[in-house]
Amino acid sequence: MYNQVANNKVKEEEYTIKLRKILDLHFTEVAKKLNVVLSILPKETKEVELTIFLSQEGDGGFSIYVSLRGKELYVLNKPIRSSANIFQVKYTRNGFQPDVPMMGFEAEFDVNAVLSNIVGEWLLEVWNQAETKNITLPVTIVAVEGAIQILSLKIN
Repeated sequence: MYNQVANNKVKEEEYTIKLRKILDLHFTEVAKKLNVVLSILPKETKEVELTIFLSQEGDGGFSIYVSLRGKELYVLNKPIRSSANIFQVKYTRNGFQPDVPMMGFEAEFDVNAVLSNIVGEWLLEVWNQAETKNITLPVTIVAVEGAIQILSLKIN
């Protein structure tokens, strides 16, 4: 396992390689989950947002949710609520699950900046492989750390 304990000594390149390997193991699963959400989009949807929520601790934890934009956000997002979480890193007593690299508070690089870029690029690849040909709405990949948006990538 990569993440039995938090590691401050991992270099950015090694972190990127390990993270990408774990993400790629979940590629098909996430594409399928995204397809489920896209198949039930309410007609009132004006925009789709794929949001990467980064751990405020900068330890490498994150989740990815689909949210919809338009009028009456609560009502609009209600039909996708049970499917909106398309990927989530959970804290367990053995480390993260899935087994993404866990970083310590004193890492030698900005973990969330690297994480948002790698996950954002990967999510774009997932989008391109998902059943998105009939989606004409604007789509944006966003990464947020607390209340701060650190990535915004328009993809459709």
